[in-house]
Amino acid sequence: MSFDFNLDINPDSVTENSLKLRTPTGNSPVGIFLVQANTVFFFPQAETVGGKTFFGFESGETYTLTIPSATDSFEAIESMSGDKLVTSFECRLKVSRGIVDFDGKPPTASILIPNIATCADRNTAILLEFSEIIDAQTLLGDNKTSGVKVALAQFSRQSGLCGTTAQPITGTRTISVNTALQRTQLLFRPAFELPGDFCVIVTVTEVVRDLSGKRAKEVIFTFKTCAGGQTDKNLVEDFSDPKRTLDELRNGANWSANAATPALVGGSGRLGDFDIAFGGKDTGLKDADGRDIWEWDTDSTTVPDLKTLTGKIEHVANGIFEFLAFTLPESKHLRFVGSNPPVIKVTGRMEVAGMISQAGRDGVRDNPPPPMPVKGQEPQPPAVGAGAGGRGGDSPARSGPKDIHGSEGEAAKVPAGHPLAGAVSTTGGKGSRANPESGATKDVKFSAYGGSICQTGAAGGGGGGMSVPGGGGSCIDNKGRGTYKPEAYDFGKPSFGGTGLDFTKLQNRSESSGVIFQLGGSGGGGSGTHPHGSFTSQIKFNPGFAGASGGGPLWLKIGGDLLVSVQGRISCAGGNGQFYDYNASSFFNPAPGGGGGGGGLLMQVGGTPDFRGKVLAVGGRAGRMHSEPAFLLRLDCVSGAGGDGFIRYESRPKVNKTALGTFDPAVTDANIGDLRAVDEDDLTVLATNWYDTNLFFPPLFVKYVIKARINNKDVVFSDDPTVGIKADESQPITVYLQGSQLDPDTKEPDPDSISKWFMGAVDPLNTKGGNGVRFLVRFNRAIAANIVLVEFLLHYRG
Repeated sequence: MSFDFNLDINPDSVTENSLKLRTPTGNSPVGIFLVQANTVFFFPQAETVGGKTFFGFESGETYTLTIPSATDSFEAIESMSGDKLVTSFECRLKVSRGIVDFDGKPPTASILIPNIATCADRNTAILLEFSEIIDAQTLLGDNKTSGVKVALAQFSRQSGLCGTTAQPITGTRTISVNTALQRTQLLFRPAFELPGDFCVIVTVTEVVRDLSGKRAKEVIFTFKTCAGGQTDKNLVEDFSDPKRTLDELRNGANWSANAATPALVGGSGRLGDFDIAFGGKDTGLKDADGRDIWEWDTDSTTVPDLKTLTGKIEHVANGIFEFLAFTLPESKHLRFVGSNPPVIKVTGRMEVAGMISQAGRDGVRDNPPPPMPVKGQEPQPPAVGAGAGGRGGDSPARSGPKDIHGSEGEAAKVPAGHPLAGAVSTTGGKGSRANPESGATKDVKFSAYGGSICQTGAAGGGGGGMSVPGGGGSCIDNKGRGTYKPEAYDFGKPSFGGTGLDFTKLQNRSESSGVIFQLGGSGGGGSGTHPHGSFTSQIKFNPGFAGASGGGPLWLKIGGDLLVSVQGRISCAGGNGQFYDYNASSFFNPAPGGGGGGGGLLMQVGGTPDFRGKVLAVGGRAGRMHSEPAFLLRLDCVSGAGGDGFIRYESRPKVNKTALGTFDPAVTDANIGDLRAVDEDDLTVLATNWYDTNLFFPPLFVKYVIKARINNKDVVFSDDPTVGIKADESQPITVYLQGSQLDPDTKEPDPDSISKWFMGAVDPLNTKGGNGVRFLVRFNRAIAANIVLVEFLLHYRG
């Protein structure tokens, strides 16, 4: 604003009382008055109070301009000759436009200090200048709230790149505004001397905005500090103190002073730590205990790169899942689909609080709405590597080809050449015969309620055989409250269980236990059709129910400890037959299918077993259609139970049977064995906890040096070729390193800072690491049979 007078004005006479600008509440605009000859100017200025910026007039307000005369005010504007204003002036100003951005462009930033990008002083301040006046509130605060963020990142001399993991820098922020040039400057002074040979990254984000509200264009300034202030240090691990540095979750190796050796089993750990969601499919279903059911496909599973040890997408097509650590939460149920029997290898510890299931699917109690179905029930999909249940018999009312009798369950499954391969063909539970066997309505008889209701039933299907024969199905007199005793013709012919197998033939074999105990349980038999519950006025045949499937094989190879918590379950049990009370509404009451045979569970463990929850390979329970509770009929249809499967636990040395008390079937000497050389894994893993470099900021990692004895010869491995051989996948040992920023108090890693695993070299830690580091060593006994780690040394500078 400018005011012209007829005489040159004395600047000292221009005060807030001689030239007033006020809102109704008495507030003045933010700015200053300047006098040039006979003109008085008002220039808006920026003022920051409490982190909020005020500039000139407040948008939407009305200001009253008052220039009083000498007669109206003690203070009045006067000329250079001393003459005072003789006439008062007053008007009102409506601020309707707010702050106007005359160039219409987003504010931009430039860096003034330091003015060098490659060797800035470690005590340098950072000065940014913006192309216009900035809302100071967007510049103040810390790295979380401010629109300008300052951070430190490692610098890799090998690649010449700054790291992608940055640590925020604390410091003071000072803002200055040049109203004449319409510029804002931000001065940042770090709270400490910057470390040498580090990248400083200054990021101006879109949070920064000018007074009109226009956001800044994001820009990143990077400079590197001069080298200096660093000392060389070594981190040394001699494997003498496993309680301090061994990673109990992932380690399977044996630690002793200057002599760490491979585990017996555990595998490569290539899939990283197990997470049921990364590779599995949520079915949207829950089991009987409320666990979420997830399925992993043994023929086609993909684990994303963010989880794997290799940092690459890993595919599994052979059923062998190799993890570093395995933890299954209490709320999760893991089951398998596909054709390859599942094998789970864990380099370290396996903890099961939820359920791992290769159990056979239970027979399903359908209860369809009228009209009554005429097609026999199809069996549920079997567990991977197990026999399916037999199909239920069709109703005679089904048109076209039909089979009114229950079908035999699938036989137990074993690998080709297995010592029991010639005996499994008769293990499937037998289907029951229809009753009446002719399926003709003319042969239906009525023995209940004065000859008006039929209680003729078919036996349930036979149970699948396994370590013992499966149970047979039958019809029984429940001898309940009903007064109508069933006649002989009401009792369908019994069904027979599948034959049992002679498991003594599995002892003292030379083959791998993984082959010998790969036992898929047989399926239960389906039931035949019957007219149970029909009236003389309307005869309807119930189609038969399908048999339950057998339990599948499961092979666990655990380098560390195996823990099954109180609520945890590992099951290769056979599926159960249908068990239900008579439905007197729909009168749909088929005879139950037979239970499935139990499968084979093999556990080979290098660490300590801790079984508190149940470990199951029992045969499926017998089913029953119970007539009495809802309808006073006395004939029940019962199916056969499945034969028990087999649980095998191997270790070196053998464990005592008392450690396996939660197994069902109960443990005998045949269930325990030595872990033999034929089942040892070529690939196993040693894993450490986090090591603290005792630096606030990440150091420069220079090299690793590993001293080892390979087939009784001293060998040195290093990523410095002048020192030793690179420990990569071509060697008997492969080293993997991982970085993280450790909390200075707890020494725990910041989860967001944990890097990928890097194979064979430390330099990637200089761009994606932190002030903490841990390592894995993967042994490969296919390359060298005798491997001993003597010492691991990590050289760093900071």
